[in-house]
Amino acid sequence: MRLGGKVAVVTGGGRGIGRAISLAFARQGADVVVTARTASEIEEVAGGVTALGRRGLAIPVDLSQPKAAASRTGRDCRHGRIFGVGCSGRHHRAVREC
Repeated sequence: MRLGGKVAVVTGGGRGIGRAISLAFARQGADVVVTARTASEIEEVAGGVTALGRRGLAIPVDLSQPKAAASRTGRDCRHGRIFGVGCSGRHHRAVREC
């Protein structure tokens, strides 16, 4: 799977499966927006994305606050085709394809 020209938004991307998915998407050519509540974890993952030659962006966000999450992630639609992957364990509508 090649993901060049796409931007992945990964919720719960600071550790575990979300971290692994963020780095796998970067290896396949996607730029990655990593979101979770813990800034230090997502900054580390975004740094790993950058080390793989892709753009990595860490956005601390609490998905239990859907309006805040939508405003934080929605601004990144201008960077390319976005698709969302939810690894946070929460059902939400904040991340969308655009």
